[in-house]
Amino acid sequence: KREDVDASRKFLLEPEVMARIRVLRDLIKDSTSAIVFTNTRSMAEALGYRMKKLFEEMKVHVHHSSLSKDARVESESLLRHGELSAVISTSSLELGIDVGHVDIVLQYGSPRQAMKLVQRIGRSGHGPGRIARGVIVAQDSDDYMESIVLARRALEEELEEIRPFEKSYDVLYHQTVGLLLREGSIYLEELVDLAKRSWPYRKLSLDECRELFSFMSRAWPRVIWLDPSERLKLFRGSHVYEYFFGNISTIPDIASYPVIDETTGFYIGQLDEVFVLEYLAPGIKFVFRGSVWKVNRIEGGRVFVEQVFDPVGAIPSWIGEQLPVPRGVAEEVGRIRREIAESYTKNNLDKKLLEIVGRYPSSDEDGLRRAITTLVEHIERGYTVPTDELIVIERISGSGTIIHIVGGSLVNRTLGRALSHVITSEFKVGVRVSEDPYRIVIMGVSDETVKKAFQILLNSPHEDIIVRAIENSVYFRMRLLQVAKRMGLIRETASSKVISLNKLTKAYEGTPVYSEALRETMTKDFDLSGTIDLLKRIREGKVRVIISEKEGPSPISMLGLERSGLPLEIISPPELTRKLLESFKYRILSQQITLVCSECWQWSMETNVSSIVDMGEVPKCPKCNSRRIAALSGYWATEARRYVDESRKKGRPSVGDWELANRAYEFGILAERYGVMAIVAMAARGVDPIDIDKLLATHEALTEEFLSELAKIETEAIKRKLTMKKRRRRKVK
Repeated sequence: KREDVDASRKFLLEPEVMARIRVLRDLIKDSTSAIVFTNTRSMAEALGYRMKKLFEEMKVHVHHSSLSKDARVESESLLRHGELSAVISTSSLELGIDVGHVDIVLQYGSPRQAMKLVQRIGRSGHGPGRIARGVIVAQDSDDYMESIVLARRALEEELEEIRPFEKSYDVLYHQTVGLLLREGSIYLEELVDLAKRSWPYRKLSLDECRELFSFMSRAWPRVIWLDPSERLKLFRGSHVYEYFFGNISTIPDIASYPVIDETTGFYIGQLDEVFVLEYLAPGIKFVFRGSVWKVNRIEGGRVFVEQVFDPVGAIPSWIGEQLPVPRGVAEEVGRIRREIAESYTKNNLDKKLLEIVGRYPSSDEDGLRRAITTLVEHIERGYTVPTDELIVIERISGSGTIIHIVGGSLVNRTLGRALSHVITSEFKVGVRVSEDPYRIVIMGVSDETVKKAFQILLNSPHEDIIVRAIENSVYFRMRLLQVAKRMGLIRETASSKVISLNKLTKAYEGTPVYSEALRETMTKDFDLSGTIDLLKRIREGKVRVIISEKEGPSPISMLGLERSGLPLEIISPPELTRKLLESFKYRILSQQITLVCSECWQWSMETNVSSIVDMGEVPKCPKCNSRRIAALSGYWATEARRYVDESRKKGRPSVGDWELANRAYEFGILAERYGVMAIVAMAARGVDPIDIDKLLATHEALTEEFLSELAKIETEAIKRKLTMKKRRRRKVK
C-alpha cells in the first residue's frame, strides 16, 4: 500500500517490512489483547521498538528470557489485567500463561515446528466456549510455504517426535552425588539397577557405569570415590556441596562477545559465543541489528567490525537462536514446489493451485499466488527447480556454491559440515559453510568440487566421516565445555574466552565426558540418522543430484541470500549513525533500573528510565525526602535491594559492600545535581560516576549529541572493564 511505502522512507524500513508491521497493528487493534510470538530475541526487540515508535497509541511490551525478572513479571501482570495491547515475546511466554484477555496469537514468521504452533496459539481464547485463534504473518515465499505445511500438520495432529536424551552421564553423576549425600554409600550394581528403572537409563550397562565412576574417581576436584569392592562413597568436604547445589540445573550458561563498530567507536550489541566461534573470523560478513558487518578482528573477548553494503554470503547473527525446521516439513515444501513446477510446464497451474488450497486449508489462492512468484520467475528464467526428489548444486558469482536441498535444519547442518570436512581433507581447501532448511551455502569452492565431495561422501563409510565432522565442530566443543562444567570438572564461570576449546577436546578425548558431549551434540545439534537416510536415498536413485546449467544466483538462491538478513536494511553511513543512536536511545530508555536512596538506604523502587523521563524529575525518597537517588542495574541492583532490606530491618544504613556504597553515593550526588539526565546516563552499561560527570556538566537535554557522547563513554567503559578482567586472569595464572 502507498502508506507502507511512505512510512518505510520515513523510518528507514523496507516497504515489505512496513506492510507486515501494519498487518500486525490492524490485527492487534481488532482484539482485546494479543501475544505476538517471534523466533528470536533480536526480532522481538526490533519489532517491539518499531511498533512503539510507529504506533504510539498502542501499549506494547517486549518479553524474553534475557530481560530481568522484574521486567517480565511486570509485562505478565499488565497482560493479565488487560492493560496491554500486545506483548511481543519469544518462547518465554509459551508455557504456564493463562490469560483470559488474550483473544488472538500472532506469529511473526514461520513457527518452524507444528508443536510450537499449537502451543503458541493455545495461549489465546482461554475461557468457557471460547476458541483459540492464531495468525501467521509470513515473511517470504519459503516462510509462506513452510507455514501452510505446519498449519496443516497442526490441524491434523502430525506433531514432531520428541528426541529424548538417553543415558545422560552428567545427570546420572549429579543424582548419584545427591543419593550419596543421603545414603552414604551404594554398590555400583545396585546403582545400575536403580537407574534402569527410569526410562532414559533402561539400556545403561554395568560397564558404562563402571567406566564413568572410575574416571570421576580419578578426576579433580574429587567428589566421588569407587573403592575396590565397587562401592561408591563421597570425599567429604565443602566442595561436594558446592558441586551438588551449583549444578542442579542442566541449562548451560552462554557467554557473550561485545561487538564494536571501529568506524564510529559505538558498542553495537552482543553475540553469543557459539555464533562467534562457529561462524566468525576476520573478513566474514554477518547480519546484525538490521545491517551487514564485516569482521576486522576478534581479540580481547570482543568482535571489531565495520559496515559493508554487499549482503551476499552474510550470515544472520540469530542463526543459533532459531528452532530447527524438521526434515519432513522441508520435504513437504519441496513436494509442493515439484507439483507447481510440473503443473506450470503443463499449463495447468490454476487447477493445481486450487487443489493445493484444498489440501492446505490455512492458505488461500491469492496468498499462494503471491508466494509462488519467486518459483515462477525461477522457472521462466530457465533454472531447474529443487524439490523433494532433486538436489541442485548451483554456482554463484565468485567462489561460492549453493546446494538446494530440502533436508530441514539439522540434516542440512550435518550434511554441510560433512561436505566441508571432505573438501578440507581431500582438496586441502578451507571453506565456510552456512545453511537453512532449504539450502547449504559453501563459500570458497566451485560447484564441481562440491559435486566431487558428494561422490566421495557417498562412496565412503559416510557415518565415520559425519561423526568426525561433528567432532570438529564448535557445537561439539561447546557441548564438551558445558558437560565438563556440569560434572564439576571446570568452574561454572569458564567460557571460550579463557579456555582453549582445542586443548579441552584433546584433554578429554576417550573419556566418558567426551562420549557424553558427543551424544548430546548428535541429539540436539545434528541429525546423523536423517543424513544417513538421505544419502542412502541418493545412492538408491530416489533422490538425484545435479549441477545447474546456469550460473546463479537464481531467484530461489536470492530468496535464501536475502532471507539471511530479514528484515535487511542496507543503509548509508550517516543514516546508520542515526539508526544506531535511535537504537541506543531505545535501549537506554527501556532499561530496567533500581532506584535506591543513597542517603538513608531505607527505600528502593523498580522502574525503567523512560518512566523517570516522563515524570520530568528525580523522585524524592519517601523516607528521608532526599533526591540523592542512585540508578542501578544488573549485579549492583540485586545487591542494593538486599542491603535496603537489611537497612530497613536495622533502622539505619547497613551496606556491607563499600564499593557499592561509594558508587551509590556518587551517583546520588549526580542525580541531586543534574536531575533526570543523570538517571539517563547511569543506565549506560558499565559506566562509573566519574565517566559521566563531565558529560552531565555540559548537556542539559536528551539530544543526539548527548546520546552520541554517552554511547562512546559506554564503549570505553566496556573496553576498560574487559581489559581489567583480562589482567585479573593473568594475575590468577
